[in-house]
Amino acid sequence: MVAETLRHLNTTTFPAFHREHITALPPRSKKLSSAGETGTSNGVYQNFELELIQDVNMEDFEDYVNRRMDTDQFVEEYASLPPADQDRCVIAMSEANIKCNRYRKIYPYDDTLVALRKDDGLMEGDFINASYITGYGNPREYIATQEREDITADYTTRMITVKKNDDIRTVYHLHFTSWTDKRRPVYGATTLIAFYRKVHSFDIVAKGPLVVHCSTGIDRTGTFIALDILQKQTMLKGILNVYKCVKKLRSERMLMVQTEAQYVFMHKFLVEFIQCGFTTYDVNGFQDKFRLLCNAEPELAGLSRLERQFQILCEIKDELHESPEKDGLSIENKYKNRDMDVIPNDFDRPRLPGKVKDDYINAVFVDSFKVHDFYVATQMPLPQTVVDFWRLVYKLKTRSIIMLNQFDNTDPTSKPYWPSNDQPKQIYGPIEVTLIKTNNEDRRKNLRQFQLLTWPNSEKVPPNKEDILKLIDLTEQWQGQFRSSRAGKTIVHCLTGGRQSGVYCGATFVLDKMRSEQQIDVFLAARYVTRRRPQFLQTQEEFKFLHEVAIAAIERSRLNGNIQ
Repeated sequence: MVAETLRHLNTTTFPAFHREHITALPPRSKKLSSAGETGTSNGVYQNFELELIQDVNMEDFEDYVNRRMDTDQFVEEYASLPPADQDRCVIAMSEANIKCNRYRKIYPYDDTLVALRKDDGLMEGDFINASYITGYGNPREYIATQEREDITADYTTRMITVKKNDDIRTVYHLHFTSWTDKRRPVYGATTLIAFYRKVHSFDIVAKGPLVVHCSTGIDRTGTFIALDILQKQTMLKGILNVYKCVKKLRSERMLMVQTEAQYVFMHKFLVEFIQCGFTTYDVNGFQDKFRLLCNAEPELAGLSRLERQFQILCEIKDELHESPEKDGLSIENKYKNRDMDVIPNDFDRPRLPGKVKDDYINAVFVDSFKVHDFYVATQMPLPQTVVDFWRLVYKLKTRSIIMLNQFDNTDPTSKPYWPSNDQPKQIYGPIEVTLIKTNNEDRRKNLRQFQLLTWPNSEKVPPNKEDILKLIDLTEQWQGQFRSSRAGKTIVHCLTGGRQSGVYCGATFVLDKMRSEQQIDVFLAARYVTRRRPQFLQTQEEFKFLHEVAIAAIERSRLNGNIQ
């Protein structure tokens, strides 16, 4: 273990009807392609509308989607959806209420308008830009409205007590925060599937309408409500019809599902939902669940459900990785990469301080379960990038460096990048690094490097799951004392910044969710970490290992009396 101080010389369940095991489909015949990000409804109805009202069996839904993707039929479908009908918005457009609408031309229809009761002594009237929406078999199951929206990390749950006179009610506020206006969720379908399960775990629908809002009350709100309805239809009837669902929503609130991209995303979401179902499992009983996941299933062409999940992960991984990698491939930066197959995308890489042409390092930000951009995954510094590595450490105010690879004595580019006992002070460009001590006893250090010594570079996963659990524990104990003073980013590196770093980041995500929510979702963790670096988790063995780490953590907690 090494600790340094730095000195600069230059001064982020469904209710009871939920079926745990949705019938899995055989492997995909074709990868779904992406769609444009914008689209508008022009109200031109096509002859194919008769076909659109036909329900599709969930077993046939993927082929149905692929055929439409191949022929651009989604463009025509979306264009044929009903346009806004402002003749039905007399109340919202009245002189008294027009100012209460946040956006021009987005108004609720009179026949589905939510009317507020006017309280004595209050100046406000009874108008709000909100509409009742029919659910799956339930009238007024939702209220769609518009509200101010701020973006944070993924989702937040708040419990609020609302009191009027002696009537006290508990309201759960769930905030999904990784979904920007008029686009799809940042992490695709997986995070949204997990969010639906969280929403319905409170069993609040039976006690009153579910209020759903975004900035406009039509784009993300419409998409969310439509997908909620379609999931229920899929689980209860085994059939679905996206077009008919959206058309029905638009009859109750104008322009629901505002963009073509969101309309296409809904189909991709449902394909993934049918293929994987819910991938979140309770801690209690997870060992038994894991054994079932590993069993081969005839309906999956002999694959296990775990193998099928990994197959889907690989197929959809590139859809989320849309950013270019031009910076890392430029002439001035090529020599800074250890592996040309592991290049950071331009939008998710940290920038070094200084000139624009000198700001590159082969590294990417990676989210933890709770914090956006908590980790930075990078490669083992090359001789020509050691200075850049320490510039990165200084800029990010890093307190922890986690080294996962071993030194290769035959590789001249794989050498220590920190001072030694013989030379405790080294200067790397504008950064002076001083070795304080090489043990773990003194907690007064500014920075610590944790090195896992038992993971050979040639092995895909560590030989001992307990070793990586201990490494995570040591790092979190060290980081914990700095949380109140902004500990900075944690740097994780292996030889290339790909394979081993991905396993570590995935494992910490799984364990953080397990501790916070008593639930395990390895598929969700894999989607998170691979979005920033597709080279993470490239083998079935690595994906399976994350499940085994969770089981090892459960067994350890049970021995300590933390889990019954």
